[in-house]
Amino acid sequence: VALTASYVGSDFSVLNVFENSHSAMPLVYKFTSVWGNHEGSMLLWVLILALFGALVAGFSGNLPATLTANVLAVRASLPVSTLAELIDFAKKNPAKLSYGSFGNGTTAHFAGEMLKSQAGVFIVHIPYRGIAPAITDLIGGVVQMTFDTPTAVLGHVKSGKLKAIAVTGERRLPALPQVPTFAEQGLPHFEVVQWFGVFAPAGLPQPIVARLNAALVKALAAQDLRDRFSSQGVEAVSSTPAEFAAYVKNEAVRWARSLKEMGITG
Repeated sequence: VALTASYVGSDFSVLNVFENSHSAMPLVYKFTSVWGNHEGSMLLWVLILALFGALVAGFSGNLPATLTANVLAVRASLPVSTLAELIDFAKKNPAKLSYGSFGNGTTAHFAGEMLKSQAGVFIVHIPYRGIAPAITDLIGGVVQMTFDTPTAVLGHVKSGKLKAIAVTGERRLPALPQVPTFAEQGLPHFEVVQWFGVFAPAGLPQPIVARLNAALVKALAAQDLRDRFSSQGVEAVSSTPAEFAAYVKNEAVRWARSLKEMGITG
């Protein structure tokens, strides 16, 4: 968020005042911007997965920014190297596997429940208060697997402490090109991605929305920024406000249906 905002800020006078919550999805970053007569307007950088209608009510001028998938990683000592082997192991050892997430209602939680639902296996969910303790317990053997961000697992995969089994997005990650997606391994409808977007206050003049969108598109086209994102498993995306608004609407519908199918409520 701060990295992208710094590139957008090169075209505008922007005061970045971030507030964020790490407890559960959606994760919201706020920053105050300075826009001529609209000084003090709040723009929301929002990392959202689902059930976010109330959160963005009253905001318009929706602008895309980035997408990132999670990585299914297991302890190096677990005798599996592919998704098929993991599913087979889970079926032969019911309730003996557990996965750690960085909290209830996070992408890691939803990915774990989606795997259970689509593969027909039972794996115990252990929610943690953040990424670091989940990774620590995974390496220590308290849990056997996790769905986590590429940056959280990459170093441990390279060191041999963890094995990367699958990527939750529709494409492989440049940072882990050898790791196939869930779709490539037999679960074609498995997709869990985190996305960041920008939401401007309703009523913000369209010329300002268009100008902000142009600045964001320009920032996300910068090769050095794209390279830094790519090394972290993050994909820079850009489109029009209308296209992104349609994407947000479709994601809300898709995830409302998926969460109902998985039995996740509240």
